[in-house]
Amino acid sequence: MKQILIVEPDEQFAGHLFQALLSAGDFQISSAPTVRQACLIVGRQKQDLAFVPLEGLGGTIEALRRLQPDLPLVVTVARTEITVPAPYEDQIQGVLPRPAVALGLDRFLEDVWKQVVPGRPAGENKRPGEGLVGTGNGALLPLLQGTALPETMLAILVSQGADLLAHAGTLSDEQAGRVAERVNQTWEPGLTAQVQFVLLPSRSSDLQLYTRPVGKGLLLTLVAQPETRMEAFRAQAALLARQVAEARGEKAGMDAGAAAPAATVTVEGPFPGAGVAKKYALVWRALGPLSAPLRIALRRGLERIAADNDCELHYLTVGEKLVHLVVQCPPGRSSAWAAHLFKRGAETIIQTEFAVKKELWERGYYAAERAEPLSERELDLFLNRSREG
Repeated sequence: MKQILIVEPDEQFAGHLFQALLSAGDFQISSAPTVRQACLIVGRQKQDLAFVPLEGLGGTIEALRRLQPDLPLVVTVARTEITVPAPYEDQIQGVLPRPAVALGLDRFLEDVWKQVVPGRPAGENKRPGEGLVGTGNGALLPLLQGTALPETMLAILVSQGADLLAHAGTLSDEQAGRVAERVNQTWEPGLTAQVQFVLLPSRSSDLQLYTRPVGKGLLLTLVAQPETRMEAFRAQAALLARQVAEARGEKAGMDAGAAAPAATVTVEGPFPGAGVAKKYALVWRALGPLSAPLRIALRRGLERIAADNDCELHYLTVGEKLVHLVVQCPPGRSSAWAAHLFKRGAETIIQTEFAVKKELWERGYYAAERAEPLSERELDLFLNRSREG
């Protein structure tokens, strides 16, 4: 019986495709909402075909073919007129428009399985990072590839300066190289940890990077979804740091129980092309009363986040119950971007520098495009609505 894997975050479409496949033949079908989960399935059981979404296609191809080089891949697209980017045309065996899922699927599958999955071109037989691993670093790649990451973490990288020594996970070589360049540009001597957010090619939203030193002159970076908590980063990075150091015959550089690290929080610069700088009034509510020392630390952290991301704070208050600010953002940045940066970033700094594990903020926020702070009446309405919600 043929094994078919559906990699699809849209649960409704995944179910639709699942039913269409059941009607088209006698198959053993697995479904995974993320590439990480798909890799776990492929690692356990060789697949005869995988349906993958167009979004993040390069990283998906790399991740799945790393585990099974001969895996046939079919890309699902939203409309018939959508085409697959040229660099990936020769790497896939079919394109399936979603509206046509139930139309002649059995014949479509027969045609796909007639194709031969091309081997890697000459000179590309190495896995990502192998050609970049220098003397003394030969054990890095198998070490990273053998690491099981939590679901929200997408990749691991080890870099030295601007050089990417090894990487494993769901990022393509291009994406991993861009992360290494970004880390090299922003890392400052003396930091023991750094948190930042970046937007990578073929990704629709920002990813979170957690970087710390390992051994002599190396940096370890974990790439994860924005909601990943600091304690998860610290625990995973501490474990990997020890393993990397042992593989190189060195000390880890920062023990898991070391003092709370200095941290920076940044988001990659403005999206190209767009518009004028805008001012936003933002307010969000604390889960519990904020102590005076914590309010001071939060204020300093928010000021640092603004400076690191080319934002200008025009008003800032950190009270016991809420944070209220007016900020001018670079061109092309929305109020949602500003809220994500300051609300999430402030919590990240406190969790990192003070080893605080609890969450600080209630869900949600209020944002408005305006140059003046919210009035007392508006703040009261926000507080009351927060309590009611």
